[in-house]
Amino acid sequence: RPSNGRIYRLTERRTKEGGVVGVSTDISEIRRQSDRLRQSERQFRAIFENAATGIATLSLGGRIVATNDALAQMLGFDADALMSMRLHDLIKPDQRQSCDALLKPSAKSTEREAVTELTFQRADGSEMLAQTSCGIVQGADEKPSHFVLTVTDVTSAREAENRLRQAQKMEAVGQLAGGIAHDFNNVLTIIRGNLSLLSRDLSGTSGNADWREIIEDALSASRRAKDLIQSLLSISRKEALRPVTLDVRNVVCEAQRLLRRTLPGNIEVSVDFRGDRFTLRADESYLHTAILNLGLNARDAMPNGGHLRITVASTDVAPGQSEDLPLSPGRYVSVAVGDNGIGMRADIRKRVLEPLFTTKSRGKGSGLGLTMVNGFVRECGGDISIESIQGEGTTVTLYIPYAEARTAAAERARSASGSRNLNVVLVDDDAEIRRFARRILARLGHRVAEAADAEAALSHISANPGLSALITDIQMPGELDGIDLARRVREIFNGLPILLITGSGEAAKRAATMEDAETRVIQKPFHAEELERALEAIGVQKVRRTA
Repeated sequence: RPSNGRIYRLTERRTKEGGVVGVSTDISEIRRQSDRLRQSERQFRAIFENAATGIATLSLGGRIVATNDALAQMLGFDADALMSMRLHDLIKPDQRQSCDALLKPSAKSTEREAVTELTFQRADGSEMLAQTSCGIVQGADEKPSHFVLTVTDVTSAREAENRLRQAQKMEAVGQLAGGIAHDFNNVLTIIRGNLSLLSRDLSGTSGNADWREIIEDALSASRRAKDLIQSLLSISRKEALRPVTLDVRNVVCEAQRLLRRTLPGNIEVSVDFRGDRFTLRADESYLHTAILNLGLNARDAMPNGGHLRITVASTDVAPGQSEDLPLSPGRYVSVAVGDNGIGMRADIRKRVLEPLFTTKSRGKGSGLGLTMVNGFVRECGGDISIESIQGEGTTVTLYIPYAEARTAAAERARSASGSRNLNVVLVDDDAEIRRFARRILARLGHRVAEAADAEAALSHISANPGLSALITDIQMPGELDGIDLARRVREIFNGLPILLITGSGEAAKRAATMEDAETRVIQKPFHAEELERALEAIGVQKVRRTA
């Protein structure tokens, strides 16, 4: 190597005369190209082996020639095992035709790159959605030599996109449901309320069995309509829960009664209570709906009949005991609804809580039931577990925190129920709602003054100081809504019992900030007994005018 940096190859050859001929060939450029090639190969090998993206080289027939560790880890195979396989064999069967098309060189070009999404089958049988890029590499003769395949796992990204779409879908559902909820609940209140009055009037008479059955069927249908709108609103977070301390046995027994009437005769319904703690804090209507939803799902899982079991138990969770469920240590009331039906596959069980996911045929299921149940239980501070074995059945268990019974509050409610001959102002812009509520109040022995808006109510109250209680709808036309009216009246009558009525979850959330010992919120649609209980809860009594 001379000082000028050039590289020469020296060769010697002896002549016939015994001499020596030396030949010097400048190979500097050849050596530089060789070094660059080796460096390029080292760089490619480093990228190939250390890339987070899966990379493989394939023969023109689609067989894997080389693969990096990333691809082997993605698919759960050893790298050596992959190199005995064809790409075709790793793809989900219904997408193999697309895979084969990806590997066919173009008839018009010897160079191309194609990108598509393919579903790979991992070694454990699970699936991986991947963005797959395939390019043709030319050989020295400028003809296709092999493929370079890059594989990027996009399973999580697509799942996140699907969740976002589901959230947007739920938001749209919520916007639609929220828009019609007020008017729809007004209509249901009129239907349920008057039917409950008819049922009460006929309950003590004889010879009206057919009419009573007709009314009960209509009440059951109105309850399902109420549950449907509540499900839509709860999923979209537009429905405010109204938690109360209750004995779950009463709710379960009512659900059992309805299920026995609803389910076919070849399904046995049994209830089992275990333990001695059955009080919890929850929205009674939502809990009732949740149990009915689970019961109807069990019915669909037993097309040939079977046994539906509802088991209520006291459950203590010690620190570190709950591994499968994120339950805090403490006492819980568990409600398990089980069947001996067809059960579910593991992949189905993982998805049953997704919004709008259903295994039922078109028109047979909304996909909202279990989603609503799950959301409700979590709002209560609990959780839900699902156990299922194909061919043996499914058990869905709700865990809700135990709550001490509030006997003192119940005593106050019972003492309040004895109040009669009160002056009540009833405010609602719907005349039929007012007529129904007036019937209830009149049967309780109260005097009722009606108003269609807040301004008319204030005029009446100013002219008639002997006010005992105010019942007002929240959403009304005019400058003042029901909450504004309640605040104005409170300035005049300190401690006045007030019952706020609404058919909107958003309005209920606003009204919840006003709740105290003398103020309650009741949501439409309600029936006669629910209105009476709400009146009792505010401890109605005559108060003195303070201004």
